[in-house]
Amino acid sequence: MIDHLHARLPAWPDLRLGLDASLLAAAVSLLAWGLVMVASASVAAGETASGSALQFFWRQLLFVMLGGGLATALWCVPMAFWARTTWLMFGGAVALLLMDGDRMGRMLAGDPEWAITYRDSFHPRVRDGFDRKADQQPRLKQYGNE
Repeated sequence: MIDHLHARLPAWPDLRLGLDASLLAAAVSLLAWGLVMVASASVAAGETASGSALQFFWRQLLFVMLGGGLATALWCVPMAFWARTTWLMFGGAVALLLMDGDRMGRMLAGDPEWAITYRDSFHPRVRDGFDRKADQQPRLKQYGNE
């Protein structure tokens, strides 16, 4: 089987050198467990949102399959390529970080255009409860409006 893959796909890595069976088993087990968790935790939300109880499970499964395919494709890339393009990948990562840097900097600096109060960051139900408590305690209300 492996000889057949090497004949048809010269870039396919030698499985004897590049695959850790226990790590693969752990990753597949965690993915399967995560899919079970998504399916069990989102049945009601999926039913409410779209009428399909397993809507979020199918979407998560799609992303798992896409990620697995991408991981397999990247695993087939020779290590020499990664060694040659390290500087390019690092530069790309820095560029992605800098793309949002201005907005994040303004937000962290407290720019009034980007800043929100603690109260506004709460979920609406939590905000209602907070408002009831804050009406009785002026210092809590002041804290929520910071």
